[in-house]
This record gives sequence, structure tokens and C-alpha cells, in this order.
Amino acid sequence: MKSIFISILFAVAANYLAAQPLNQKTKDRNGNEMLIGCCTREALLMDPFTTWFVPNYNNYKVDTAVADEIKKISAINSSCFFLAHGVATAKGSATSF
Repeated sequence: MKSIFISILFAVAANYLAAQPLNQKTKDRNGNEMLIGCCTREALLMDPFTTWFVPNYNNYKVDTAVADEIKKISAINSSCFFLAHGVATAKGSATSF
């Protein structure tokens, strides 16, 4: 019983320590603002990120053949990471480069 309690306590502590804050901003060497780590769509809709996010989001055309293939393997959990205009985002976000 004691070992189960310690295991649960350790798991909760590890989860708490591993949690990343959302929408962290920093500046690059040139002073441009950028998001680091995990971010939400709301963060991408704020200046200066909205200038490239909204046009790319609105102009994105779904490749239905690829979407159908993804549906077939949807049991696999994956995250997509990319770097665009100095902004790193994750969790299925997409934009053109």
C-alpha cells in the first residue's frame, strides 16, 4: 500500500514538473517577438503572429487523399512540430512556408 501511494505521488509530481506553460513569448536576436513551446490558436491570432497565420490558415486547402490516409491510421497519436517565421508551434498546426 505504501509503495502504491509513493508511486502515485511520484507520478503526480513528475506530471506537474513536466507541464509546459502555454503561449510563452520571447524575442529573437533581432528583437522580433516569437512564441516558444506549446501555443494555442488564440496566441497565433494576436499581433504579430496573426499577419502570417490568418492568411495561411484561410488559404489552406485540405488534400483529401492525404486526409483519408490519415483517417486510416488515426489510432496512432502524433504531434507535428514546425518552425515558420521564427515561431515554433505544435499539436497538429499547419502553415505553408
